[in-house]
Amino acid sequence: MNRKKGLALIAGALVLLIGGLGVAWLYSSGQAFKEASKAAIRTEAARLQTLASAACTCTRDKGEGAEGECWKAFKEAVPGSPTSSTATACAPVSTEIDCFATAAGEVCVVTGYDANGVTDPTLSTRLCTAAEARAIEFDFEEGWRGSDGKAPERDDKADWEASNKRATAAMNRAMRKIMKGEPVNAPSSSSGCAG
Repeated sequence: MNRKKGLALIAGALVLLIGGLGVAWLYSSGQAFKEASKAAIRTEAARLQTLASAACTCTRDKGEGAEGECWKAFKEAVPGSPTSSTATACAPVSTEIDCFATAAGEVCVVTGYDANGVTDPTLSTRLCTAAEARAIEFDFEEGWRGSDGKAPERDDKADWEASNKRATAAMNRAMRKIMKGEPVNAPSSSSGCAG
C-alpha cells in the first residue's frame, strides 16, 4: 500500500470516529435536554396544581362570591388563557382540566372535580384535590357493593335501589367530612376519573 492510500484510510477512519463521537454527543445532549425539559414541565405543573387546588378549596370554603379573590394567585401565575379545557363526564366524580402553554412547555392542571350524585343540598359538590375525589369514588363503590361486597343483581330493581341509596349516603358522608376538613379514606389510586 502506498503512503497516500494509507493516509487516506487513516483520515477516513478518523472522520468516522469523530463523526460517531459527535453523533453520540448530540444524542446524549438531546436526551439530557429532553429530560431537563420534562423535569421543568413537571415542576411547573406541580406549582400550578398547588395554586389551583388552593384556589378551589378557598372558593368552596368562602363561597362563589370569593371566587375572584381565591383564584387571583393562580390566574397571575398562568401565562394567559388556557390553550384547551376539558371535563370528563364520569360518575361519581368528573374532572375539569385546563392546559396552558408555558415557557417549560404545555402544562395541564386539574382545576377541580365534581361529585355527581351528592344529594344533600347543604353540601358542596366541589372537590379540589385528587385525594378528595378518590375518597368520594371509594366511598361510592363501597356503598354500591354493600356489606356483602357484591354489586346488585342486574334484574333486581330493589337491590339496585338499595345499592344506589347506600352509595349516595356514603358520598354525602364523605362530602360532609371533606367540607369539615376531616380526614377521608383516600386510596392512592382509583379506577375512575380521579385516577
